[in-house]
Amino acid sequence: MGEGVRSGPSAGSNPPQVLDIDGLVYHTNTFSWSIVADERTAVITWYTFAATTPSAETGSGSLDGFTLYFGEDSNGNFMALGGNASTTTTSTSNQFNSASITLLRDPVTGLLIDSGSYSGYYGVLDESLTVNVNQSRIIETLELGKVHWYAPANKECGYLRGVALVAGLRVLSPAYAARSLGIDLSNFSSRTGATPLTVVDGVQLIVAKASSGSSRFLLTDAPAFWGEGA
Repeated sequence: MGEGVRSGPSAGSNPPQVLDIDGLVYHTNTFSWSIVADERTAVITWYTFAATTPSAETGSGSLDGFTLYFGEDSNGNFMALGGNASTTTTSTSNQFNSASITLLRDPVTGLLIDSGSYSGYYGVLDESLTVNVNQSRIIETLELGKVHWYAPANKECGYLRGVALVAGLRVLSPAYAARSLGIDLSNFSSRTGATPLTVVDGVQLIVAKASSGSSRFLLTDAPAFWGEGA
């Protein structure tokens, strides 16, 4: 299997990281997904609904799904982000924050992480918020911010490639975040939620499936979010 094999923030992590993907099997008529990737990093977001027909998302935040990040960050740290640390194999609450991290090496020392647990901090993704606010907002200037993450000693390790934040959208439900970006609210459902939106200069944005109580964030192919360093 190779050196440093693990599921979670340390060798032999207990509980391991689990990703709930039952909707890929049981709800094939009611989900949508998108992936942004290059040769170093891939990020996939997926919406689903436990029914035989797609569910409209009008602000309730009722859609299930996940966002999964795997590969390198901007500084070449290899990681996986998504799912949850859980002993339950039938269902779990998918997260996209420090509760769902798998790391191979300490980003500060570059050494393989052994049995000692490692806990990174994902900035705004780890902040507890009152989310799923049903409010449309006029975004006159679209300013995309990067999602930086930090080692336990608050040392910045890099940013998540292809992942973006817009301050005015952080607390909105997926549907209203999409509406604020120009997507017709009536067209946002489990079948269309992961559809890319093309904005200025041909840049594409996707309203990503976020953790419960976590910031709304976007996936993007904007070149500035796929570089190296800070």
